[in-house]
Amino acid sequence: MTAMAETGIRERYLIDDLTLDVDAGALYRGQGEIELPRLSFDLLACLVRRAPALATRELLLDQVWPGLNVGEETLKQRVRLLRRALGDDSRNPRYILSVRGRGYKIKPAVVTAPEDPPPGPASFPRRSIGRSVSWRRLWLAIAALAAAGFFLWPSRPGPAAGESSSALSGSGDAEALLRRGRQYYRRYRPQDNEMAIELLKRAVAESPNSAPAYALLSRAYSQQPKLGNGYWPDQALQAARKAIELAPDDPGSHVSLGLYYDVAGQSSRGLEAYARALALRPDHGDAVANTACDLMYLGRLDEALDWNIRSIRLNPDVHFGMIQMALNLRLLGFDQEAEAWHRKAIALQPDHIFGRSSYAEFLAAQQRWHEALAQIRRDQLRAVRPRRLVGVEGEILFLKGDFEDAIPQLESVACEKDLQADYRRGLALARLGREAEARPLLADAAARAAQAMADGVENSKLRVLMAGVALAGGEKQEAISWLEAAATAGWTDFRLLRLDPAFSDLRGDAAFLEFLDRLRARVGEMRARVRALEIAP
Repeated sequence: MTAMAETGIRERYLIDDLTLDVDAGALYRGQGEIELPRLSFDLLACLVRRAPALATRELLLDQVWPGLNVGEETLKQRVRLLRRALGDDSRNPRYILSVRGRGYKIKPAVVTAPEDPPPGPASFPRRSIGRSVSWRRLWLAIAALAAAGFFLWPSRPGPAAGESSSALSGSGDAEALLRRGRQYYRRYRPQDNEMAIELLKRAVAESPNSAPAYALLSRAYSQQPKLGNGYWPDQALQAARKAIELAPDDPGSHVSLGLYYDVAGQSSRGLEAYARALALRPDHGDAVANTACDLMYLGRLDEALDWNIRSIRLNPDVHFGMIQMALNLRLLGFDQEAEAWHRKAIALQPDHIFGRSSYAEFLAAQQRWHEALAQIRRDQLRAVRPRRLVGVEGEILFLKGDFEDAIPQLESVACEKDLQADYRRGLALARLGREAEARPLLADAAARAAQAMADGVENSKLRVLMAGVALAGGEKQEAISWLEAAATAGWTDFRLLRLDPAFSDLRGDAAFLEFLDRLRARVGEMRARVRALEIAP
C-alpha cells in the first residue's frame, strides 16, 4: 500500500463501506462524508497504508505525531476517538483491530478505489503522513500565550472548508473584499475566520489607506485564539495601530486595539480603548459588549451585567453577548438564567467552539458530569479543530477527580504548550503519587505563569494556578496569599475553588474558609445590586 504514496498516484482506498481519499482529505460512507479531526484522519491513513500488516505503536506515534514526545495513552485516546467517529466497537470491531502490546491494524480488506471519488461536500486538504516536511516544522513551532491562559498552536490561514481557492479570486475592489471579509469574520468559525484574514489582507493591499479594512483585519487576527486557530499578537497590534493612525476618530479603530488587549490578557487597557470608542459613538455594539467582558474579568460583575444587558439590546442576535451574559450570571449565582443563555447562544451558533466549550464548563461547575462529558465528546467529533475541546474534556475529568482519565486528554494537547492543561496534568500526576513526573510540569507551569504576569497579563486565573502549585508543594500560606492576589485581580468564582481538587487539602483550613467567606460576601453584594435587572433570555 505504501508504494502508492511514493509513486505520486492518487491515494484512494476502499475499506468495507468506507472510501478514504487521502489527497482530498476526505472520508466517505456511501454518499455522505464523515468529518474527522486531522489527527484522527492521519491515524486512519497510516493504518490503511500498512494494511493488511500491523501498524506498531512506535510507527503510529512517529508518523501521526512527528517530532513530538507523546505517550501511548495519547495514541489510545486517538484510537478511541477514531472508533467513535466510525461507529466502531472495540469489543466487536468492524474496522480497527487492537493487537495487545503491539499496535493496531485494519480488519477489512483494503483495496484501491476507482478514480472517480464519490460525490460529497468539498473538504479541506490535509497533509499526507510522512511526506510534508513543512507540517513537521509547524508542529515544532513556538506557541504563544492567549488571554484565557491557554497556549494555542498557530495554524496557517487558508481557504475555508468547502471553499475553493476561487473564493479569493475575482474583483480586486477593496470595498468588495472588505464586505466579503466581514461576512466571513461574522460567521465565527475557524475556517471562515482564516478566509476573512486572506480577504482582508487583499483589501489592505488594494487600498493601503482603508482604516476599516485594517481594523477588521486586526480583529480577525485577535479572534483566532478563541477559535483554536493560534495566536497572532504582532499582526493584530500592527493592524490596529495602522487603523488608528489612518482614522483616529473612527470608533472601530479603537475597538480593534481594545480587542488586541483583551486577547493579550490586559483587560484594563482594553477598557481604556473601548472608552475612547464609546466617547466617539456611545452605541457602538462591539465596544459595549467588550466592555462588559473586561469588567467581568476584572471582577466587577454588577457593572458587567449592566453592560451585558445593554449589549444584548443593541445586538440581540449576536451569540458572543449571550455567552458573556451566561458566564457573568453563573459567577453571580443565577444558574438557571445562565443555562438558558448558554442554550440560546448554542441554538444561534451551534458549531461555535467557544460557546459549546463554555456550556460544558458550566455543566461541570454544576457537577453535572455525565452531561458535560457527553457534550464535549460529541463536539470533538464534529469540530474542525478539536484540540481545545480535548483539553476542556481533560479539565472536566480533573475537576471530577478522574485523574487517570484526565491525564491522556491533557497530554494530547501538550504540543500546544497549553498552560492550564500542563498545570492540571501535573496536579493529576501528583494526586496519583507520580511525583517525579509531576514536579517538572508544575515548576514549568509556575515559571510560565510568572513570566506572563511580569509581562502585564492581568488574568486572575494565573494567580489561582500559582496557588495550586504552591499547595502541591506543601506551602499552604503561600497558596492563600496567591488566592488573595487572584481575588484582587478579579477572581470571583468561590464555588469553583470549593470544587477544584487542587485545593482539597485546604478545605478544612480556617484561613481558606475565611477567604471563601469574604469572596462569597463580595459576590453576594454584587448579586443584591442586580436583582432588579431583567436577566432572563
